[in-house]
Amino acid sequence: MTCQRRHAVVLGSGLLDDVPLDDLARLLDQVGLVNAIHPSLARIVTRRDLNFALMIAETGAGVAKPSGGPARAPT
Repeated sequence: MTCQRRHAVVLGSGLLDDVPLDDLARLLDQVGLVNAIHPSLARIVTRRDLNFALMIAETGAGVAKPSGGPARAPT
C-alpha cells in the first residue's frame, strides 16, 4: 500500500474471505483486486464501492519452490 497515492493491490484476492473490504474502501482511493477468476459474490460485493477494480491475472504461475529455487515441472 502506498500512503501518498492511497492505492493498494491485493494479489490472489480469491473469495475475499480474508480481505478487509470495508476498511480498504474507507481508507483508500483505489483498490485493485487481482485473481485468476472472480466469483460472482466478489463481483457483487465490490460493485457497491466505485474505488474497487477487479483485475484478472494468474498469480500462481512461476511460483518458486520453498527452497528458493525456481519451480520446475516434474520429469
